[in-house]
Amino acid sequence: NYTYFNLLTVVLCLSLLDDDVFESVQKRIRRSRTLVARWPGEPLRWNVLRVLRVTLAALLALPLAAAGGAQMIARFGRPDLVPPLVMRVADAIEPWHLTSSYGLFAAMTKHRPEIILEGSEDGTTWKPYPMRWKPDDPARMPQFVEPHQPRLDWQMWFAALGDWRHNPWLVEVERRLLDASPPVLALFADDPFDGRKPRQVRAMLYEYEFTDLPTWQETGNWWKRRLVGPYSPPVTR
Repeated sequence: NYTYFNLLTVVLCLSLLDDDVFESVQKRIRRSRTLVARWPGEPLRWNVLRVLRVTLAALLALPLAAAGGAQMIARFGRPDLVPPLVMRVADAIEPWHLTSSYGLFAAMTKHRPEIILEGSEDGTTWKPYPMRWKPDDPARMPQFVEPHQPRLDWQMWFAALGDWRHNPWLVEVERRLLDASPPVLALFADDPFDGRKPRQVRAMLYEYEFTDLPTWQETGNWWKRRLVGPYSPPVTR
């Protein structure tokens, strides 16, 4: 989920368009015919300058496009496909950061660990706190969320890739669940204790994978998951 990043990119691209781009195609064709018909005159000189401007811009953009393409090809692990001259151009302009391979999550993880928060009133029976967006119940279809960025679900995905000691905010979430804090409970899809305060809260780590088509048809499950173990020690009041 790129949330609102795609929309920001579109806005940035629109801001770079020349005003003429927004004119109708018919208007542009009619104006170009008029400029060609007037000979000699100021409109023709203006048209020549315009052609020169576009040509100069294209000449300047060519090495940038080549360098950007080289970086993208290298990102896919095939720098050998890039001609040596193009790589030299890319290396030469690298210090100015004029091009990039768009590195936002350019390298994705190949597995999907997920943290499931659970609470208990007796230390034996544990109930999960269902999330609004991220995977938890294997039978629930993945949700469409863009351009919204649900902060708790988002941060829990990052936390699952690391250690609980590096994510003290998650321990604070557990503490607030022990207090049955309404603002924190509102971040979840439901409260399994209906407003009561659990005695313990724990975080369990699961490995998630998509099911294949026959499994989905047979069970209705979108995910299959495997319990890895505790993500962090249980927290008690």
